[in-house]
Amino acid sequence: MLGTNVASAQQSWNIKRAGTSAEVLTKIVSSGNIDALSTGAIDVEPPDGPMPETAYQEITLKSGSNATITSVKTRCSELGLSSPAKDFLESEPDLVCTGRYNGESVSVYAKISCESNCKLMIETRAIGF
Repeated sequence: MLGTNVASAQQSWNIKRAGTSAEVLTKIVSSGNIDALSTGAIDVEPPDGPMPETAYQEITLKSGSNATITSVKTRCSELGLSSPAKDFLESEPDLVCTGRYNGESVSVYAKISCESNCKLMIETRAIGF
């Protein structure tokens, strides 16, 4: 009996509608003043039980300045998302912003990695309860 109730509860954890993570990612990248040389495709992994829908994109940058992350944070704020609490940053240093968007819980992660080229890796997660 308990197993049935748990399974039923987990089904309700799924995202309310597909696409929020990709929508947030697209809005951040398209108007986030990111100085990109090239932009990769958005990969979306659908929700699975209690796991959120996840959208990921890799962007090759003209330079690897911290202004890119600042730009992502600014765009997050414009979308109504907030900076995470300091205790979250200790365990998730790439977490840029969190909040509610279209009635769903959204988290945005971003980091820059520079080897031969500088790349911005940006990931958004959305889940509805």
